[in-house]
Amino acid sequence: MGSGQALASWLAGGLTLGIWAAYTLRPSLFAALALLLPAMLLLLVALRSSRSCPPHTYLVLACAVFFAFGLFRMAGDLPENQPNHFAHAASGRHTYQIQLSAGLRPTAYSRRWLGNVLARNGERARGRVLLSLPDSLANPGWRPGDQVLLVGEIRKNNGAANPHQFDYGAYLKSLGVYGSLRLEPGCFRHRPMPSAGWQNAIARLRQRLQQVVNKVGYARGETGLLQALLLGSRDAMAPDQLASYQRAGAAHLLAVSGLHVGIFSGLVSWLLWPLRRLRRGKPVQAALVLLALWSYVLLAGAGPSAVRAAVLFSLLTYATLSGRPGQSLHFWALALLFLLGVLEPLWLFQAGFQLSFAAVWAILVFYPPLYRLWPLKKGFPAYVGQLCCLGTAAQLGVLPLSLFYFHQLPLHFLLANLLLLPLLGLVLCWGFGVLLAAAAGNLPAWFAAPYGLILENMNALAGWLSRQEAFVLTGIPWGPAELCLASGALLALAGSLQYRSNAWLKGALACVLALQGFTIWQARSHAGQVEWIVPQRVAGGGFWLREGPVLRVFSSKPGAFTSLAQAYQTGERIGEVRYDSLHNSYTLGGKRLLVVDAAGVYDIPGGPPDLVLLTGSPRIHLGRLIERHNPKQIIADGNNYTSFVRRWEQTCLAYGVPFHTTAQSGALQMEFPTSGKRP
Repeated sequence: MGSGQALASWLAGGLTLGIWAAYTLRPSLFAALALLLPAMLLLLVALRSSRSCPPHTYLVLACAVFFAFGLFRMAGDLPENQPNHFAHAASGRHTYQIQLSAGLRPTAYSRRWLGNVLARNGERARGRVLLSLPDSLANPGWRPGDQVLLVGEIRKNNGAANPHQFDYGAYLKSLGVYGSLRLEPGCFRHRPMPSAGWQNAIARLRQRLQQVVNKVGYARGETGLLQALLLGSRDAMAPDQLASYQRAGAAHLLAVSGLHVGIFSGLVSWLLWPLRRLRRGKPVQAALVLLALWSYVLLAGAGPSAVRAAVLFSLLTYATLSGRPGQSLHFWALALLFLLGVLEPLWLFQAGFQLSFAAVWAILVFYPPLYRLWPLKKGFPAYVGQLCCLGTAAQLGVLPLSLFYFHQLPLHFLLANLLLLPLLGLVLCWGFGVLLAAAAGNLPAWFAAPYGLILENMNALAGWLSRQEAFVLTGIPWGPAELCLASGALLALAGSLQYRSNAWLKGALACVLALQGFTIWQARSHAGQVEWIVPQRVAGGGFWLREGPVLRVFSSKPGAFTSLAQAYQTGERIGEVRYDSLHNSYTLGGKRLLVVDAAGVYDIPGGPPDLVLLTGSPRIHLGRLIERHNPKQIIADGNNYTSFVRRWEQTCLAYGVPFHTTAQSGALQMEFPTSGKRP
């Protein structure tokens, strides 16, 4: 790696650290600017007095400047630093003018859109919100760029209601969304975007192509796969179909990313190959390929992975034309700087963006040494070796992030790549032909039918791979500490390969040993922990008791807690989950728990309770229960009517008894010094 490549990588690291620091610490814009200006001044002074500066001074100061710039860039997008952001408005119903930006995958009950607030109560405002439109009101004619006038209340994002549950509020925050708004009948009006303009043209063309795909006549599975492969839209894919590709380790095939961009660019470049025979034909061909590529990226939704791939391909095209084709890692870093520093710093916190950049980085770093170890360099064995080394390098790069986000590892990813990757080029090229012929209204059956069979077999192959349970490790506990240590090991390993230094290799081994030590320490530190939990779950009442490596779920509907219990089991490194029925009386760490269910019975022998759990909407007079037993705390889980919970809260307030409702405050967690016992 040359000094220029190293510099770009270090600057990219400084920028990402600055963006992360601003996102975490939430500094004011003035504080970020106060750090950026002195850093820039020091760098200018160092450049003017180059002879008297010690080695590495410029690198340190340049990284500091880009760190401060990342801090400033991200701070400018924080709602705290935007006076007219809707988050500063008083709660309640207001009149909003919102412009639609992108559609999200619909749920079972509603369609969802991301929108940018333009005005509130007639005054200019800003901010990004999530719009939920009930299916009964859904209008398929909505497009990005359209506006919606509405009256409603923007509700702030809620955090995870249960321990180790997926935090949807944090996910929305990573998209820059700080509130959600549910549209109500008669309270909104849709205003289509004017027909003129490139945004409207792209939206109409994308919608038309989706309709063309739907009318080809394929089954739902093949139609959904075709839309995902060509147009980057997974909305038509069934949840189980999408899950099969994820469990097979082939979900990257469904996103318009580097593979798709490379195949599309290669196809267009091949079609335009005759231009190279002309004088100055190479630049003309490259310009037309890039024009077609960016048009395709915009048509496919301009997702972070597609934009990343297009930017990187554009830079590599420039490198080839300028006679610098060997500096791939340098242009990888430049692409990262451009995407985060210029386009959207929030992409840094999105899993797809992280996985995409990690995979490309790992391929650039680890693929060459891996392929050098492959013994067969000619013919078909060489092709197999290239696929194996490419898949191994990419999987090595995304492994820490995959374990952190998904807690699973498909061991047969090499088999999936060997079977599915060779099909991808054929599927995409043939698919573009099918799409163009169908859009022109001239799709012959002899051309469409074999392609549908290929898509069907591709889905069947992904389904078969996903059913090989023995090759999919699930429930792997992997937190931020493991992510940092594993990433550090990969970076140190890359350094050892690049600089041929034992010090880097020792650093990688140290990170691996630290990772193992941390895992052992985590297991031992939780071995004797006893914790009582009342989870939040609508239509699922009960509680959990964690006793070291065992989680006991007490509920009349244990199936309602399966997914939540599995998430808690993974996050807390619990070895076993046991399900039991729910009774009325328990002893937890020397405290007595009274469970009052739908039967409404609370006169239970055994002494006054310390804790009372209300579940199943019991029709009781809570004041009489308090006067009779004088409990220290009352808890209402999510399996209660909202009106009942409001009444109980007022009663507890009147009697001065602490009241916790999981529907509003989330799960209740309480540690005990000794293990719980059930009488």
